[in-house]
Amino acid sequence: MNKFELKKLIENYQKRNLSKEKMKTMDSWYHSINHGKNSKLSDSENIELKRKILEEINYKTKKTRVISIKRTLYAASILLISGLSYLFMPSKTNEPNILPGYSEAFIVDPNGESIAFTDLLQDSSYWINGLKVVKTSKDSLRLFAENTESVPFNNIIKTPSNGNIHLLLPDGTKVQINANSEVQFPSSFADKERSISLKGEALFDVAKSPSGKNFVVNLEKEQIIVKGTKFNVLYREEESSKTISLIEGVIAVENDKSEPLELIPGQQMFIDKKGDHFISGFDESLTTAWSKGLFVLNGKNIHEILDEIKEWYQVEIVIDESDFQTKYAGQVSKFENIHDLLEILELTKTYTFNVEGRRIIAKKI
Repeated sequence: MNKFELKKLIENYQKRNLSKEKMKTMDSWYHSINHGKNSKLSDSENIELKRKILEEINYKTKKTRVISIKRTLYAASILLISGLSYLFMPSKTNEPNILPGYSEAFIVDPNGESIAFTDLLQDSSYWINGLKVVKTSKDSLRLFAENTESVPFNNIIKTPSNGNIHLLLPDGTKVQINANSEVQFPSSFADKERSISLKGEALFDVAKSPSGKNFVVNLEKEQIIVKGTKFNVLYREEESSKTISLIEGVIAVENDKSEPLELIPGQQMFIDKKGDHFISGFDESLTTAWSKGLFVLNGKNIHEILDEIKEWYQVEIVIDESDFQTKYAGQVSKFENIHDLLEILELTKTYTFNVEGRRIIAKKI
């Protein structure tokens, strides 16, 4: 099979436009790569091949993209770039193909054993500690509580620094988990409340409980008490701070330092490492941009932006000269070809970028 025929096959696989027999063969082929069956490749080569196949399947049909980026400069100059169109460009043959992050997560049971999301076959069912797990699409998992009478087990879903996932919990609550995050939840919500724990960032769309059970998100010292609403939570352990942004409904936030405080839609609560809180308004489009596959540049310097690129694309970053004063604004797709993304940043006339293997070198202009 030549390169053109293989790409055509992958396109049809992505569109589910193959016979049942061919779909089953493709599923089994990809699944065998995950487990190294019938393969002469090394583990690292298998992982890279797996990522390339995923990217072909997920992004091959995206022939063009339109990117709008704005840049504000607090120090020296102002540049506005909008309505830029870029074609997907293949990597040079002598360079490794640096791919963006993708839908990935690990389901960890109480014994510490984990299963990768990409190891699961679509529309197949798996049973893990009282949970029925179904991969419903290339980026989504649905969870079912099979036995609500037994003692619930705690399960953990973790995302890597270059992956995210959509969850549908047994009660109908939708949770979109950002990269480098962790959600811990029971196999069934048998108690008086539906309680989960979060580290990292997630967007919640909480289903109302017919029996009136509250939905509770635990953040170390704080609890977010919900009856049915939509909100975003950002909690990074290394920073010891939390940001809770309410989009719809009503939530109450409580800790051992204060009585429960209610937020109304459009309000955001920031809690510092001392436990003190501050309430303000927020821009929903910026707060939830990550859930739409976007990097938000607003108010960030080049170091903060490149740190995100480093994690998402799994590359090494080298900066020849620091610049903490210049700030950027705008949003850029997280699924850009790395060369296109760097070309967009170069339009700000502050840095040029050279790609050497998996190393990106930023040079100050």
